Amino acid sequence: MRTLSASLTTAQQAATGTPYLEVVLTSPDTLTTYTYKSTDATPRIHKLDITEGAWGSSRRPVIQLQNFDQNFSALDLKGYKAVVKWGYVATGNESSAMQPMWVYNQRDISEEGKLYTELELVDLWWRIGKLRVVGGGVRLTGTIAGTFTLAESVSG
Repeated sequence: MRTLSASLTTAQQAATGTPYLEVVLTSPDTLTTYTYKSTDATPRIHKLDITEGAWGSSRRPVIQLQNFDQNFSALDLKGYKAVVKWGYVATGNESSAMQPMWVYNQRDISEEGKLYTELELVDLWWRIGKLRVVGGGVRLTGTIAGTFTLAESVSG
């Protein structure tokens, strides 16, 4: 459960307000970070299709970024950690971050003559599940009534 500041809670309860979005993408080695905000002079965030749940989402979250200059076409963002922050434009663009997700797939799409880069994300639960499947195990030989002998590690 998230704890919101008093000013963000007040902004949520107001009759009107301007939403604030922020997407932070960090490379696996944490040396490169890209931050995109809805308040940027040239906003990159086009669409977010994300459902937040306690145990992840039943479908993969998607972020669409405007790629008018083909900047994203030259970048490989797969594996980057993505943190999405939601809030309101008030008192310093205050926001609340979702759980971190990771870029699983990246593709360029064109809609009505505009170029976008679509980032398909996975959450921590998906990563844990994938690690368990791909992480390997230990091969045991023997019988139920007898003893087991530890053999080589199995992966794949």
